[in-house]
Amino acid sequence: MRRRMRAIERESISLVVAMTHPIQYYSPWFAFITAECPSLSLEVVYATEPTPTQQAVGFGREFRWDTPLRAGYQSTVIRDAAPADSVHSDSFFGLNVPELARAVLDREPDVVLVPGWHSITYLRVLRACRRAGIPTIYRGDSSLLGRPTGWKRAAWSARTRWMLGQYSAYLGVGSRAVEYLGALGVERERIFESPHCVDNDFFAAGAAPWQERDVRARERRALGVRDDEFVVLFVGKLEPKKRVRDAVLAVAQAGSDYHLLVVGAGAEDASARTAAHELGARVTWQGFVNQASLARFYAVADCLVLPSDHRETWGLVVNEALAAGLPCAVSDRAGCAPDLVIPGVTGERYPCGDATSLASALARIRSSLRNGTITRRTCSDLIRQYSFAQATEGLQAACRFVTGFHH
Repeated sequence: MRRRMRAIERESISLVVAMTHPIQYYSPWFAFITAECPSLSLEVVYATEPTPTQQAVGFGREFRWDTPLRAGYQSTVIRDAAPADSVHSDSFFGLNVPELARAVLDREPDVVLVPGWHSITYLRVLRACRRAGIPTIYRGDSSLLGRPTGWKRAAWSARTRWMLGQYSAYLGVGSRAVEYLGALGVERERIFESPHCVDNDFFAAGAAPWQERDVRARERRALGVRDDEFVVLFVGKLEPKKRVRDAVLAVAQAGSDYHLLVVGAGAEDASARTAAHELGARVTWQGFVNQASLARFYAVADCLVLPSDHRETWGLVVNEALAAGLPCAVSDRAGCAPDLVIPGVTGERYPCGDATSLASALARIRSSLRNGTITRRTCSDLIRQYSFAQATEGLQAACRFVTGFHH
């Protein structure tokens, strides 16, 4: 009650987001909330900021993101990066910053967003909020595709149900995430639609100059693309779950007028290059490209491919591509597939690991582009439903629900 009265006096809800580190996809959303949603008073508290070496995990090279990650919203970093830190989501003990929990409580928030419990640091924050009686909101993209099989499933289900039960409300980022929450006992009235999104305007505006006919033709030639070739773009870390070799195999099967453009680096680079050489596939290896330069490649390609398995719990690269007007061929195991890929409208889906089916999907996209059923407009129209505005609306509704504040 005291928190609700404080919110009424302020005419806004104090929201703290607890994060292990700044993430390039979240930062522009936080800036949007700050600029466009006065009913939420937002502060993001980060455990640390990774060094270029720590940021390099999975990318194969040291770098810093070339877009500002802490601009446009209030944020605090608790401590500098330590040599042993790992911000990789698969490492539960990789980042242990108990001070984050204390920092969150010190801000006396009305509500706290804790993305999940895949880090000991997040678990500490969640427990601290529970003890203090502060409502918490979950925002994750786990799906039932990732649950274990056999005897392990019962134990996993019990543990996951218990962990989800520690939260007060939940943000549904897509249909598979909502299905996951419902199957594990979360009441539908506690789930609020807050779709996974990127800065659509950023990618649309970035691609536009490169989409001019003469400019696009020149850039394609600079990349070694023949005028008659259909360019299939892969963007991402070259790691096992991304299955880049499937894209190589599919392009080799599709024909000599298909050209794969690989933007990314990582552990699978050598094996993918070997496969391309053995198969005689037409591939251009661009290497790592930072955020601000990606739109050029979305503009010069004819479609994006995301061959990932179920460990790709969403695939925000598809959001980026659609925002730039680029259709997508997406594995049916990738989290975003049922939401973002409408066959014959925004792209095609295919069975994960089936390179022959992927080759057929690429041919269907090529045909749909030729006959006009897939256009830049059909792609951009769909992705407008996955925007910062929609994500913020769901977040705002969840905050009002858990605080009882409906000003």
